[in-house]
Amino acid sequence: MKITVIAYTRRAGAVAKKLCAALPGAKGWIFERERIEGLQPFRDGSELVFDAFAHKDPLIFVCAAGIAVRLIAPYVRSKATDPPVLVIDEGGHFVISLLSGHMGGANGLARRCAALLGAQPVITTATDVQERFAVDIFAMENHLIISDMRAAKNVSASVVNDRPVYIRCESGCVSMMEVPAGLRVGRPHEPEDWEIVISPFTREDRSRTLRLIPQQIVLGIGCRRGIDESSIEQAVTKVLAAASIDPRAIACAASIDLKKNETGLVRFARKMRIPFKTFSGEELMQVPGTFSGSAFVQEVTGADNVCERSAVCAACAMAKDGGGRLLIGKQKMDGVTVAAAAIPVTLMTGETKA
Repeated sequence: MKITVIAYTRRAGAVAKKLCAALPGAKGWIFERERIEGLQPFRDGSELVFDAFAHKDPLIFVCAAGIAVRLIAPYVRSKATDPPVLVIDEGGHFVISLLSGHMGGANGLARRCAALLGAQPVITTATDVQERFAVDIFAMENHLIISDMRAAKNVSASVVNDRPVYIRCESGCVSMMEVPAGLRVGRPHEPEDWEIVISPFTREDRSRTLRLIPQQIVLGIGCRRGIDESSIEQAVTKVLAAASIDPRAIACAASIDLKKNETGLVRFARKMRIPFKTFSGEELMQVPGTFSGSAFVQEVTGADNVCERSAVCAACAMAKDGGGRLLIGKQKMDGVTVAAAAIPVTLMTGETKA
């Protein structure tokens, strides 16, 4: 991770240099009229800010808060995409988490920098101030995708205003170590109550539902040689839609190693931005479970079933406890076979991790 540290005075530069020495990936900059060994000179701070926002890299300003606010103002878009931004006074007394405190990690970085400098971290997010459950932190730490940022804000508002918020895991392959403090288990009793549903499935949700999507679905794919990417994508889309699985829940695609360089499969995985794993026929045949086998397929590939076995094989390899179960059996259409397995997910709260 690249961290950009910006200072304008020699005193601020000393603070920046200390941070750069302690933070891996940090690079310090000093306004060009000053010269400090180890810090790069800059003329226009907006260029550094533009680059940091473009790459979602953390920004640390050692200067007045007003300077930082004016520089980042043209680039601020969304808490889901903005990088973490900190402001530190040039005396190194206070470290302010200015932007993307939760999802961007600015609050955590502020505490870290404060510890390095012997300074006071300044955190203003309501859930932190009140020491309440923060849904965006919970999602980030458990690698869950927030389905709707507006709904997430409403959930946070309910939490800090002591309104009931319910939580449940809809999928049998998702569980929690313990219920986050302040939340209730189950379904809401009143129409105005908010609920958090953790599931890879798309359901007919009530209007006050926030879905958190675990990336736990592994696709197993077999295909005819030379089949194009769009045919694979269409087949996968139909299978997921029929099972009401959110495409954002896909963690990986898998197949037999004979398909390792199959152009359509490789391009499909690249488009979906997921890893593509392959296994030998011998590895697939060692996967425990009951699968729909074919003697012809085994003669050709060395495994009696490619899509089901590869899905479960990859899920087992990716699961922390080595477990993984077949969720969707072989579906065949237009030269493509698709199956899906689920990686068991156990969610942890901040209290459990601590």
